[in-house]
Amino acid sequence: LRQLDERIFSKVSKSLSLVTLMRINTGTTAEI
Repeated sequence: LRQLDERIFSKVSKSLSLVTLMRINTGTTAEI
């Protein structure tokens, strides 16, 4: 169970950083 949590967490943080990168790249400060 703990291993599963860590896998989900890393997947979520990857998506979050990807979204952040995309927002920086577009140069918009619009909230999602």
